[in-house]
Amino acid sequence: MKIKEMKTYFEPDIRWMSSYEISTIEAYKEKFGIEIIFNENVPEDLKKGGDVVKDLMVYAYYNYDILDEVLRKVLGVFELSVKLKTIHLGNEVERVNGKGKSKAIVLDVLIKQFNDEKDLKDLVPVLDELRQLRNKYANPKYHNADVTMILALSKKVVGVINEMFKK
Repeated sequence: MKIKEMKTYFEPDIRWMSSYEISTIEAYKEKFGIEIIFNENVPEDLKKGGDVVKDLMVYAYYNYDILDEVLRKVLGVFELSVKLKTIHLGNEVERVNGKGKSKAIVLDVLIKQFNDEKDLKDLVPVLDELRQLRNKYANPKYHNADVTMILALSKKVVGVINEMFKK
């Protein structure tokens, strides 16, 4: 694998031109710019994560393989949203085991707890779908991110987070 030299960091990745006929960053942003708009009730940590997703997406114009990191960050923001909502509801995200060590409660269990919340139980199936995607893409075996998939997933994650924190 050839490592980029610093002077080439801001040269467009050739794949945008060859696959999508995009030759400028402006055309790239117009076609693929991620729009992340959270409502006012969404915690700041999630908003900051959304900003990082947008920044990574812009840099993907110069390094296509950064899309894998965009995907992981989107799914990380989703996971954080479940944990923050759990805390907001007064529930724990960690438990002390029999040996006195603190252990994180798995995402599956946190999501299932939302079945007991009137305003959240309808979101449980989509949260579980996102959890499964997170499990699949957290440790990929090869570069597998696709820009259209990331855009669709980002839109879904933003919608779910806005719904979780609408009140």
